Amino acid sequence: MPRSLARILTRAHACVNLPVGNEAGRDKHHRMNTVLWTHLLMGAEVITDDTDKPALYRHADRLDRLSRELGLGSFIAACDTTDLRFEAHGFELPSGVHSTLDMMARHGAWLPVASAITLLTGLTAHLQRNKLTFGLLHEEYHEVLAELTAALAFATAAPPDARFNFSIVT
Repeated sequence: MPRSLARILTRAHACVNLPVGNEAGRDKHHRMNTVLWTHLLMGAEVITDDTDKPALYRHADRLDRLSRELGLGSFIAACDTTDLRFEAHGFELPSGVHSTLDMMARHGAWLPVASAITLLTGLTAHLQRNKLTFGLLHEEYHEVLAELTAALAFATAAPPDARFNFSIVT
């Protein structure tokens, strides 16, 4: 069973004083926002849609609970921490590796694109039917739905043998 995104990231964030979840962006002078980006792996090439998806990051744990309750698999299983780990710990890339995208292509967390489409379609349909509330101080239903819809469009455009993930980016 996947651990919560907050638990996975807390340790890495603590190393460099990065915000976790709803703390993201509170102190704009000293902290950076953490977001999700969508990626496709086609062969050895990573295709990036680097459109920030901050609402999906902030609500990843809830989306994970929903996706598992709906029998769609784990939302968090689609979240890769390669870029975050290299940024948070200041790791050097191994010889012959040119970017964290190369590392993610080789060792990252990926879902078959068909599984990602099923996951994203199911979450989107459930949100549209049930108009769930996201956020305590600021309602983010529309942001979550728009970001899920954009991720679904990105995944749907991929060939059937592609793989999909969300990359956690600071």
